[in-house]
Amino acid sequence: MHRRSRPLLPALLAALVLLPGLARSEEPPPLKPEGRGVASADRSFDIRHLELDLTIDPAGTVSGTATHTLSPLRAGLQTLRLHAVGLDVQSVTLDGAPTTVRTVGEQLLVALPSPSTPGAEHVLAITYTARPQLGLHFRQPGPDSPNDYVEVWSQGEDVDNRHWFPTWDAPDDRFTYTGHFTVPDRLTAMSNGRLLDRTPARPGWTRWSYSLGELDLVSYLVMFAAAEYRMVTESWRGKPLITYVPPGTSDEQARLATGRTAEMLDFMSSATGVEYPYPGYTQVFVQGFMYTGMENTSATVMERLLLHPAAMAPHNGWTERVVAHELAHQWFGDQLTCRDWRHMWLNEGITTFMQSWWTLYAHGPEEGAENLHRSLLRASKEDGQGKNPMVSDFFTLSGAGGGGVYHRGSWAMWMLKALLGDEDFGRGFRLYTQRHQHGLVSTHDLQEAFEDATGLQLDWFFQQWAYFAGNPVVEVKHTWEDGSLRVDLTQVQKVEGMVPLFTLFVDLDVADATGAVTRHRVWMDGETLSLVLPMQAPPAFVALDPLGGVLGRFRQTQSDAEWAALLTGSATAWSKQLAWAALAEREGPVEPALRQVVEGTLLDAAAHPVWRRAAAQTLGAWNDEASITALADALGRLGGREGDGAPGIATDVRLQSAIAGALAEAAPGGVAEAALRTLHQRGADEVVRGDALQSLGKVLGDDAVPLARAALQGPPGHNAAAWRYAWGILGAHGEARDLERLARFRAPDQIYWVAAGALRASASIANRQERGRDRDEARQQVARDAERLLDASNLRTRQVAISVLGLVGDRASVARLDALRADSTVDVVRKAATRSIEAIRTRKEVDPEKPEDDGALTAKVKAIEEALEELTKELQELQELR
Repeated sequence: MHRRSRPLLPALLAALVLLPGLARSEEPPPLKPEGRGVASADRSFDIRHLELDLTIDPAGTVSGTATHTLSPLRAGLQTLRLHAVGLDVQSVTLDGAPTTVRTVGEQLLVALPSPSTPGAEHVLAITYTARPQLGLHFRQPGPDSPNDYVEVWSQGEDVDNRHWFPTWDAPDDRFTYTGHFTVPDRLTAMSNGRLLDRTPARPGWTRWSYSLGELDLVSYLVMFAAAEYRMVTESWRGKPLITYVPPGTSDEQARLATGRTAEMLDFMSSATGVEYPYPGYTQVFVQGFMYTGMENTSATVMERLLLHPAAMAPHNGWTERVVAHELAHQWFGDQLTCRDWRHMWLNEGITTFMQSWWTLYAHGPEEGAENLHRSLLRASKEDGQGKNPMVSDFFTLSGAGGGGVYHRGSWAMWMLKALLGDEDFGRGFRLYTQRHQHGLVSTHDLQEAFEDATGLQLDWFFQQWAYFAGNPVVEVKHTWEDGSLRVDLTQVQKVEGMVPLFTLFVDLDVADATGAVTRHRVWMDGETLSLVLPMQAPPAFVALDPLGGVLGRFRQTQSDAEWAALLTGSATAWSKQLAWAALAEREGPVEPALRQVVEGTLLDAAAHPVWRRAAAQTLGAWNDEASITALADALGRLGGREGDGAPGIATDVRLQSAIAGALAEAAPGGVAEAALRTLHQRGADEVVRGDALQSLGKVLGDDAVPLARAALQGPPGHNAAAWRYAWGILGAHGEARDLERLARFRAPDQIYWVAAGALRASASIANRQERGRDRDEARQQVARDAERLLDASNLRTRQVAISVLGLVGDRASVARLDALRADSTVDVVRKAATRSIEAIRTRKEVDPEKPEDDGALTAKVKAIEEALEELTKELQELQELR
């Protein structure tokens, strides 16, 4: 199909004008293209079919044959280059005849007997054995293991599958697939596509065969899993929907997690204009997964997001969003795959958009607005971490991309939807999805589809949201005088680096004295804009961005009476969500009428739960005596846990959590502390009680330590949440004697969440001890336990252990890290070990009470600690969805 080209020089010149430090009189840098292989490596052949015939031993080995049916793409080719790491190749045949092979780095070089002819078909068979350290993950139970049962599962993105089978391990080659896997009889094996058959292989072993038929996939989406799973089956339009869960899991738990999958398939098939094409859809919940979920073609792998129905149903929203996210990947990422990783947002951003669109569709505008606001905050956080664009091409000048591929990418789609309207957006979106079925896509393909569907020229939109960085910050204020309303808008973000002055469309809903709303769209093509409207009386309120058309921050000024009218009036759910966020940032005294609206919303059982939570958060942000009293009073009717007949707020579990979080900044003593202690003791469920403990840690500081110690004697809570908050308090305020209390949690038989949290807390305690013998002994105690975890089966546990050793390790730790670095085939492990060895060798001791004496070398250690803390936070919140 024809693709019209776009001149890149104008975009480059525009970028130069925007970048500070490149004044018009300065000589611009010389133009040059990207280097060869910067975006992706050159591919010299096309894989048409991959057939794996492997024996998977749960003890940790893989053996068998990978057969590629392929065609050369260039004349005169003499060597086929595949990716492979740690594979012991035993034989290679091309069209049935042996050929020579050699390994260079992570490439397997296969000799062609004669120069290739493009279009000719060859069959390349590679027989090998391997003990993969990445790509294929083995879980074994035992006295020093956190695993409950024997299991093997794969994780391929982005380039990890090369560790367990040879392939072209990049996203730019699609092929059909067949997989045969021989495993012990007691295990159920699964892979992509339809189960063809299950046959005895040899005594004690069974061979499982799967195929995608005529449908294709890319290498990182090939998957395998095996364990003694329970299977829960439903159907959708005649196709099986299978959920594989760990032994002992009830059907109710499985359906609480995945029970809305059929509804999601209906919604996403309709929204994309493409019915789900694969022969069925499988979801498997595994032990110790590296991420929250991974969208392998037709077969998603997820961590154990399985909740206990009676206690955890109110908190199922997170699991539902994960299920929706991974299912949406079956279209965006699987059916349409980014051509190279620079365009990763087409996989992750559009999928995050579909996830939030599902929330809006399934749960209504209020829940949709709350979810979208979380995404806005995440996008702002992503933006603040590096100011990198989502897509890096040579004309962006940044040299770095990949910023905000999840939430900035999602917001790009929401902004397009607001810009175009539902009907035109739907046509463009469906055209993109239909046009590129089972194909490779770039950002240009998405832009072209919307332009072809609508006739609009959208360079300006994609340039600023895909190829530039940053988010706009817009100050908005309005005045009314002599029958005219004037609205002034000003962009105030710092324009520097890759952050431009944005072209924005801003929708304003203006309510007259009767509450009737009129919508106005204004375009900001510069730094400032003023809108003047005839209006006989002052407005009841001015509501911003009713459709969610701006990824950015509004700083709006209007009276408390206008804010109150907006919250109680006919503004859209998104405008109200923005209003609540703005009120949480306001300063100064609050007018009684506005306070009455906020407190009234909190206490109004008829108000939407989203707005009650927003009211709690706003009062917590105000953090004055009246607001803290209102939050504490709201818990006055707390009679006990969910289901015991307690009235009012006692039955609203999520509101209790919101109030617990809102009280986190209160002063110790008084009603706030009393309310948090009540929630910690008698909150509706374990999540509420854990949230209250976390807030008590912030409110009480050192005085929260006894509560944390007591919490460690109780149950861990879902995903060890109760213990995690206790470790956080001990890490910040605990004493040397708490190291022994934490020792059992640092043991190899603990799951990742437990070991990681306990290690981090222990390292913080050890480094706070007095310099000299006390600190050395404390560090040694933590270091020895961290070294035991360097052999953990969970890669994340090993990574945390390596990082903690950078904080507390000694000479013995250096020897262990050096051995690990030498033996590992995993690049991230080798690099992390190198960083920690350097941190240990260059550590400069300082007294804990004199951080100002820290030198550059100590700063390196601090940087590792901060990076570890950020890694833990991300894994706790999202473990970024793949």
